[in-house]
Amino acid sequence: RQQQLYALQEIKTEVHLLYGQINRLGYEPDRVQVSALARSSEDVLNRIDLRLGQLPSGGVRDVVLRARSELQSLLIGDDNLPFLQLKRLEAIQESEDLLESNRALLAALQRLEENIQADTEAKVADSDRTMQRALSGARLAVGLLALMTVCGALLLGWFFAGPLLGNRLVA
Repeated sequence: RQQQLYALQEIKTEVHLLYGQINRLGYEPDRVQVSALARSSEDVLNRIDLRLGQLPSGGVRDVVLRARSELQSLLIGDDNLPFLQLKRLEAIQESEDLLESNRALLAALQRLEENIQADTEAKVADSDRTMQRALSGARLAVGLLALMTVCGALLLGWFFAGPLLGNRLVA
């Protein structure tokens, strides 16, 4: 009887330990720790099995067996907690990698935008200087044309109108 109570107390302690490990598994951010907790949890289940051999069949043993099988399904069955936690950590790592990749792409795009903007500003400034030179040349040409027109008119007046006017004034 005393040995059975001791075994039941040991089982209770192991179940509490297992419960704590299951809780930690759900929040553990380290893959190595998740694997270590999974192995440790299997060891706890094995120790519970050893203690179950010290209990008589029926009654409390059946209750403990049901609880053990439920805990085992959380740790070892399909879609077990360690597997799901590792998948979650893998998804987090993939999303962080994707985020870092997106950040790198964004930085590259920003550098490209800055380069395009600087190149565009340089081309606009160059075009402005070229246009200013062309306008200055056109102004000079128009000024020279106007000067030539005035000079031509004066020369025409001097050569043709001058002698005619001079002859009429003298006559």
